[in-house]
Amino acid sequence: MEPLSETQVIQNLRQTEDPSAQYYAAWWLGKMRSQHPDAIPLLLRALEALDATPIDPEQRGVALNAIRALGLLRDMRAEQPLLALLHSNDYTVREEVVRTLGAMGSCGAVEGIRALLASGLEGAGAEQPSSPLLNEPCEALLEALGDIGDGSSSNLAVIHPFTEHPRPLIRSAACRALLQLTGLNQWGMELKKLLNHPEPLVRRGALLDLGATERATSTPELVKATQALCALNDLEAAKPLVKVLGFNNPAVAAVATQGLIQLGRDIVPILLVSLDARNYGARAWVVKVIAALRDPRGLDLLEHALQADIAPSVRRSATRGLADLEFSEDAAHDQLVRCFEGLLKAVRDDEWVVRYAAAYGLEQRLNSAAVSAHLAEQGLAALNQLASDAEGVRVVQLRALKALQRLNAG
Repeated sequence: MEPLSETQVIQNLRQTEDPSAQYYAAWWLGKMRSQHPDAIPLLLRALEALDATPIDPEQRGVALNAIRALGLLRDMRAEQPLLALLHSNDYTVREEVVRTLGAMGSCGAVEGIRALLASGLEGAGAEQPSSPLLNEPCEALLEALGDIGDGSSSNLAVIHPFTEHPRPLIRSAACRALLQLTGLNQWGMELKKLLNHPEPLVRRGALLDLGATERATSTPELVKATQALCALNDLEAAKPLVKVLGFNNPAVAAVATQGLIQLGRDIVPILLVSLDARNYGARAWVVKVIAALRDPRGLDLLEHALQADIAPSVRRSATRGLADLEFSEDAAHDQLVRCFEGLLKAVRDDEWVVRYAAAYGLEQRLNSAAVSAHLAEQGLAALNQLASDAEGVRVVQLRALKALQRLNAG
């Protein structure tokens, strides 16, 4: 099965018979940072489901994905429709809208966000009856004020009480916002204290908040906090570990990568949803994780990375992933063909490290009894090309020759 094209995704969001196709389409448009002229209008149309009485639960899910996608696309045409949802009766809708408006840097949202926080610890910050939820999504509200960047005295005044909130994650969000808005190191010191909190999830939150302010503490401390996240050995740690990959700190990212791999294949859907396509560093590490896990659900990502990524190291990792990917029982032949086609493209890559990985990959795939005669012929021809004088890099020639020798010996 071929990966969905942008045109097909747009069609899937436009149709109204299959909510699951709409749900995936809304996610896809945000994740791929679609610039299609119909993307924003269709995502905004999805929000109309939240005005219905009663609200259809499947369409609510589509609308929530649309809100998240709008936060990734950051098109200001979405600002007014999102502002209209800021006071929705649905807690989750309010939370996602606030996160999106914060990501967009919406100055128009500041007054509404401040109003939701204005009742302080006794109001917005108090727990709902018989629920672990607070009356308002305070963590998202505080983070949004920091991300928008309006350091007015009225904003600082509404944030400050939450530095005394009984929940450490709310305190962390408040300190993060104050650090972003004031630049005062005292708030960074408060975040560093939370890195030593006995609860691993609190350490996770403090780590992410430090990273978000771009004032993260020293590499040894970040490594220690990331190791604590990995030690959770829980899927709850997957999303923050993916965010850690984007901190532009190779030592920390290496630790996070190993932690993600140790969590196993259950993290693959989380990786695919959480990947920031605009962050080269994070993207490169995620491709490495997907390749290491050999999960067939990562095939679309590996194909896309090999075809479209500008970074040779990412294309190399994707090529290795196509070489080692394990297949689904119900789609093994189709997936094998797709991997083979990807490897044949890698043979023609401009970068030698990718061609070297392609030589390894073709050897791996040609060792399979499931390879058709036609594919085997194409694969051997590609290896012979890499082993010939037409290949200008000696180490690639030698790797291809080694592959041919092993295949002939087998």
